[in-house]
Amino acid sequence: VRPLRPGQTARPPLTPPAPPAPKTAASCLPQSGGKPSALQSPGGPIPTNHSFLTQNLAAHPASEPALIRALSKIIPDRAVMFTGNSLAIREWNLCAQPPHPIHARALRGANGIDGNLSAFLGLAADADEAWCLVGDLTALYDLAAPWMLEQLNTPRIRIVVIQNAGGKIFSRLPALAGLTDFERRLMENPHTISLEGWARQWGLAHLVSHGPLPDPNHLPDRLVLELHPDPGATESFWQAWTSQSGPQQSGPHSPVCGSRSPASQPDR
Repeated sequence: VRPLRPGQTARPPLTPPAPPAPKTAASCLPQSGGKPSALQSPGGPIPTNHSFLTQNLAAHPASEPALIRALSKIIPDRAVMFTGNSLAIREWNLCAQPPHPIHARALRGANGIDGNLSAFLGLAADADEAWCLVGDLTALYDLAAPWMLEQLNTPRIRIVVIQNAGGKIFSRLPALAGLTDFERRLMENPHTISLEGWARQWGLAHLVSHGPLPDPNHLPDRLVLELHPDPGATESFWQAWTSQSGPQQSGPHSPVCGSRSPASQPDR
């Protein structure tokens, strides 16, 4: 420590900044009633009109958000719940309303979709029941993950895949609104791939739903469930939501249209 020169005063000691609050993957669940609360987003709290959200979901029961709310109501309270990446995470955060608390885990990684099914099966290893909610491209990026199923004693494993024919997060990003149809196809990677053969390869039952969810009391223990939301109903839901909620709910920091940093690419 250097001695002070004449007339020099000591500087106060530097105080290190407080560490950031830990992030959580727990779901932000809309509560019943018409009082607005807040969903956390990269841009801060977002006011959400839960009464309108419920009405909008009821008006579009075959839409993707409505199917996710319905799914949240049938997952048991002690089940492992995993979702990724990333439209499924955003829609779960916005629309899930289980009758009991659910700790929903999510894998974001380096803003990519690799390894989500592998991460889910790792979480499922010590559970009695485990549910996974992912998009179709996320499932296609980790087709080898079920190799480990023979090593798992988990009685019930349900993999729910949202079959919306590509990376639909790109259709929700305002920064990509000016793309041509050709450019949009390159971004969204549309496809018509069925996962039935993949499911049977690994000894999993396979179901397809184009409407309401199957009866949860009659689901096979180990299952791949492909959900096909109605594209028109889904688009109508988001148009109504944007119209009611305003720019703060539909802009780049909304629960569905997440922020995009210069160092990352939008994900599926």
